[in-house]
Parts: sequence; C-alpha cells; structure tokens
Amino acid sequence: MKNSNNKQVVTEIRNELEDLKQNLKGAFSKSGEILSDKSKALMDNTIESFHERMEKITDAVKEKSQNVDNVVREYPWQTAGAALALGLLTGFLVGRSSKN
Repeated sequence: MKNSNNKQVVTEIRNELEDLKQNLKGAFSKSGEILSDKSKALMDNTIESFHERMEKITDAVKEKSQNVDNVVREYPWQTAGAALALGLLTGFLVGRSSKN
C-alpha cells in the first residue's frame, strides 16, 4: 500500500513538472522576455509543492531505515543468517549464469 502511495507521489511530481515546463514554454513571447506574474506564481507553487513532497518522501525513507535498524538490533543472528543465505544464493546464481 505504501509503495503505491510513493508511486502516486512520484507520478504527481512528474505531472506538475510537465505542467510547469509547458507553462514556461508559453511564458516567453519573445526571446529574453521575463516571465509573466502568473507563470512566476505557478513556478513558485510547483517548486514549493515539489519540496514538500520530497520532504515527505525523505521522512518516509528515514522511518523505514529506522525500522530496519530496529529489526537488525532485535534479531542480529537471524539477520546475519538471512544475509549469508542471500549472499550464497546470489553467488550460486551468478556463478551458474556465467558458465552458460
């Protein structure tokens, strides 16, 4: 569920940046002319929205990394065993694929 929220946020950011790009193209009627007030406001709003969403994503990543850290501290041997198993499996698959 959280993965879909992150995808939605990224999609919204991309859409807003695309809107900004389209508006900036229309903002210049002649080469070197300054942005109109409406375009400046739109650009400022988009940048502010982008920063707010990036802050939310950063907070979510920090929270997830703290959760992982807590699990590793609570179950150190199980974590080491899982890492070892994953490393062995990866080594086996890479070694097997290089022989083909």
